[in-house]
Amino acid sequence: MRRIAISIVLAIAVSVLLPSSICLAQQAPASTTAYIYAGNHFTDCFQDCSWPYTRHHSVMVFFTVSTPLPPNMPWKFVKPTSYIIDDGVQRLTSGSSSGWFLMATDKTGNPLYWQVQVTARYWWGVARILTYNSPGSGPITDAGSQEGYTGTTYFGKNTGDWGRWIVITTP
Repeated sequence: MRRIAISIVLAIAVSVLLPSSICLAQQAPASTTAYIYAGNHFTDCFQDCSWPYTRHHSVMVFFTVSTPLPPNMPWKFVKPTSYIIDDGVQRLTSGSSSGWFLMATDKTGNPLYWQVQVTARYWWGVARILTYNSPGSGPITDAGSQEGYTGTTYFGKNTGDWGRWIVITTP
């Protein structure tokens, strides 16, 4: 059942995030590799997951690079040609935010360990979305938050249950 749910989420990620990134990808080189991460639903949220984050939200990451990540790559900062990261409440893009993509790959070049964090500053506060799966630096975490300048932080997170990456390379 869980595999079916992840497959459905990945299909939605591709159908929602891929079209909205076409204008970003048009500036990319002829050959592009897209990395898409679909996290599991949040299990812990502000105000018992009633608002704005609920247990139906999750982290989704879409980023492109001009060449695929190499097999067995040790920890390395990756500079995407474009990215979109979404937590179901907010969507941050390479044109409106800043962040880092620290990756390590397995023998096939797929993400094995990662730290992705993207932040945007607004008049009301800070929006942040992250996904971590890095041994030795705490539990696996997917999270989104809105940190208001008034001191209130709205958040949704899932700890200990990472999602799934898919890789698509276009010639």
